[in-house]
Amino acid sequence: MICKTINNIDLRKILLCSFIALLCSCNNGVKLKTDKLPDTWLGKFSVAVTVEETAIITYNFSITNESVDLETNTYHAPIRCNGKYSARLDDNILVLNYIGNEKYCETEKFEIKIEKSEYYIKGVGGEEIVNNWIKLNRQ
Repeated sequence: MICKTINNIDLRKILLCSFIALLCSCNNGVKLKTDKLPDTWLGKFSVAVTVEETAIITYNFSITNESVDLETNTYHAPIRCNGKYSARLDDNILVLNYIGNEKYCETEKFEIKIEKSEYYIKGVGGEEIVNNWIKLNRQ
C-alpha cells in the first residue's frame, strides 16, 4: 500500500481532494496569459451575423495586452460565452480561447486574421457559418 494513515487520516483522501481542488482551480478564476500583441491586433472589433434566418448576434471584442473581452448582443438567440478570453498568435492568426466560468463554453474559440488590411473572424454564428471567415469591423 503506497498511502498509509497517520493519526487516523487517510492520505489517499487528502491526495485525491488536493488533486480535485487543483483541477477545479485551473480554469476557475485563474487568468491565463495573453501574449504581448502587436498594435495591429489591439482595439475594439465587432461583427453581426444572422443565425438560422431569424436571429442576429452582434459580437463585440475588446482586445488589449491585459485582457480580451467578448460581449454579445442578440435578438432571438441565447447569449452565451461572454467574458474573458486568452489570446495567442499562431502563424499570423490570433486565436482566442474562452477562460470564463460559463458551463459549455470550455471549447469556445475564435480565430482572427488580417488579409489586405482587412480583419476576418472564424467561429461566429451558427453551424452554417461557424467555419467561414467573416469580415470583422475594427472600430
